Amino acid sequence: MNRYIQANDAIHAPAKLKRAVAASRSRRPLWAGAAAAVTAAAIFLAVLFRPAQAPEEEQNNFPLNGLISVASAAEVLAQPEYPEMFPAPDLESGWDDVACTAWQDSRRTQWALRPEDDSALYDFYYDTAREFLTNSDGANALYSPLNLYLALGMLAELTDGNTRAQILDLLNCCSLEELRSLASGLWNVNYCDDGQVTSLLASSLWLREDTDYNADTMQILADTYYASSYRGVMGSEALNNAFQTWLNDNTGGLLSDQIEGLSLDADTVLALASTIYFKASWEESFSGKLTSRETFHAPGGDVSVDFLNNESDQYFYWGEDFTAVNLPLADSGKMWILLPDEGVTVDDLLAGDALALVIDPSSWENRKHLTVDLSIPKFDISCQTDLTEGLQNLGVIDAFDGEKADFSPACKNSDGLYLSTAIHGARVLIDEEGCTGAAYTVMPLEGAVAPGEMDTIEFTADRPFLFAVTGQDEQILFLGVVNQP
Repeated sequence: MNRYIQANDAIHAPAKLKRAVAASRSRRPLWAGAAAAVTAAAIFLAVLFRPAQAPEEEQNNFPLNGLISVASAAEVLAQPEYPEMFPAPDLESGWDDVACTAWQDSRRTQWALRPEDDSALYDFYYDTAREFLTNSDGANALYSPLNLYLALGMLAELTDGNTRAQILDLLNCCSLEELRSLASGLWNVNYCDDGQVTSLLASSLWLREDTDYNADTMQILADTYYASSYRGVMGSEALNNAFQTWLNDNTGGLLSDQIEGLSLDADTVLALASTIYFKASWEESFSGKLTSRETFHAPGGDVSVDFLNNESDQYFYWGEDFTAVNLPLADSGKMWILLPDEGVTVDDLLAGDALALVIDPSSWENRKHLTVDLSIPKFDISCQTDLTEGLQNLGVIDAFDGEKADFSPACKNSDGLYLSTAIHGARVLIDEEGCTGAAYTVMPLEGAVAPGEMDTIEFTADRPFLFAVTGQDEQILFLGVVNQP
């Protein structure tokens, strides 16, 4: 099939279908580490490159690439063809063996593309969770580790020398070849558009019309990260409208208020954007009749919010200073709730090993199958974060320095190019039916005490907690802290 298509279809959230057959799960390797938590959502990462300030007479003196510049909003240079997935069968119309088999085969095809070893992400989860979720000072915090990893992978492709080495070190990869294999596998195993689960990933490059870009690099980004390439007049209203429309289309319109403030100015040479939009239903939905108004003990004072309530037989987990449960998502991963003990903060959990539970729950020793009387707040949280300082704290330094940055794989005349900003915005919603979200960027302990010999235990998340959403491969799609539901 042709690798590229010219159509630019907007992302849409498919109608909910009943669960047909349980999706296959794979065991994940044990690792000792922590990640943080966020719920089913969408994420976009935008990073802008600008030239360092040259003398006035030299500014904007970029070589022409010989191609005709566009007068319209943007010229589509290439757009990858996304995998075609067989739609999940609608069981309300009756059982169809052929349709169910085709659907399962379609899912297995994507699953077979998963990376053989994804342990490179473990330290990345630890490091970024502690950097971007701690010290939230009573506010909600949210980001997508998977999306940030893939966006930084694209950034590594655009750099060379020590600039690239710093990014690869954060991504825990020894080479671009290792990174490409991992990134491609992560992209494919976490992509799903079958009407049952919506997990859509997209990337794009926005190129300045009068700059000589390296076509080979753009091709690698298209092949590995499914990145579309557009070219236009930076700073123009038409291109900014196209940029914002692309972001809104690929985050389900959930972040339109934040995206409205994003733009590419006249000095921007190249911008990259990477998004994830995720929507899934609970395996067992909450009854609206059981939703009740309860008190949540927020850092700034008690607030009254709606709580989702149910009772189910499941594993209950505990550590030295927290307890946890998970909510399975139909034909996808799980949403984890990690509740610190009284007197313990979310930051304490992030500093410890509690989030190792999210990575490998099957190896977590402190667990017991119980009837869990669950009560968690409904929430709709959003935040916007400037990642610049955090990435520098994590070792990505040269990319932000106009004198040290090496972006030679991106442009043939890359002297003075540097990464000007990295912005990440996210929104997550949960209700009786499931979780939805969007975003842009732009752990076992010894000495714990078991819950005792009981058949039923209460789990009420009525104070700040961590949450995580995993995909069908158990990778962490989103991590977050709920301080204010």
